Amino acid sequence: MAHTTERLPAVSFAVPVLNAAGTLASCLQSIADQDYPQEKIEIIVADGGSTDDTIPIARSFDAVVIHNPRKLAEPGVELAFSAAHSDIVFVMAADNGLPRRDWLRLMTRPFVERPEVIGVFTQIVEAPTDNSFTKYYCRLHVEPFTWFVYGESSNPRFFDRVYRASVKEDGYVIYDYTPMTHPLVALAQGFGVRKSFRRRPGYDEDDILPIVQMIEDGQSIAYVPDAGVYHHHLESIGHFARKYRWRIRNSLYGDTAGFDSRAKYLTWWRRAKKYLFEIYGLSVIPPFLDSIALCIREKTWAMLWHGPATVVLCWIVLLEYIGKTLRKREPEE
Repeated sequence: MAHTTERLPAVSFAVPVLNAAGTLASCLQSIADQDYPQEKIEIIVADGGSTDDTIPIARSFDAVVIHNPRKLAEPGVELAFSAAHSDIVFVMAADNGLPRRDWLRLMTRPFVERPEVIGVFTQIVEAPTDNSFTKYYCRLHVEPFTWFVYGESSNPRFFDRVYRASVKEDGYVIYDYTPMTHPLVALAQGFGVRKSFRRRPGYDEDDILPIVQMIEDGQSIAYVPDAGVYHHHLESIGHFARKYRWRIRNSLYGDTAGFDSRAKYLTWWRRAKKYLFEIYGLSVIPPFLDSIALCIREKTWAMLWHGPATVVLCWIVLLEYIGKTLRKREPEE
């Protein structure tokens, strides 16, 4: 059922950025190209102190630019969320893009038809211009560690195998989750949420915990499979190593974001897999066998990246843990 223009709600986009000139224009252009009343679209860019052309690019698309003194994405999302004037806010990164012109019509439909829906999400899809490593990431939907721990609960394409659908409409699905069996869905990648939503204290630096909060509060989250979202995430396996080394360090030395911050919402098996991942990855052969299986299932050679990516990630985790342990043992002067 298509929306009439009168029923289309006003929406805001929250876009945290830092030196994102290389991708921001494409992201904002995909919003500008929407078959949606432009007067009902607001873009808020939370800038962490960019020194490139990020701010001029944002302003060229009539985006509201606000300063994010903490630089990180999640505080930027919260700042943009607070500044939004619309009742529905979509969270985007500068390396995201909307694949189709009716994206907003598809994603706002559950909000219009079901007042109990607090959030909507879609799946990551590969763009024609993506390199093979990014295509691998898009098909898997996550990096190897998260795939190993969460399995099919980390990829919306497979949710039908894991969760019971309580609502199935022509265009969206609402699944039944529990906090301990929560999917790996983040307040990111085009996730839309009603502005009435408020994160709990301590959840402001993690993009998964707000989703767990929604589930724990018994609120409905709709999955819109046909919308899709681009995520031009990785340039190469070297870029992958640098990016995830930073993320692992941030997780190791922080206590409000990352895997460990969600420990109380993990089943014993998911917790165990956190440690089994190192054995799995450093054994080398199992990840490469899984690469072949993924190639067969996904019908693309891009999935061969799974083996190297898993081994590289395992070594990064191991070396960072060793580094953290050695630093703790250094004598105080």
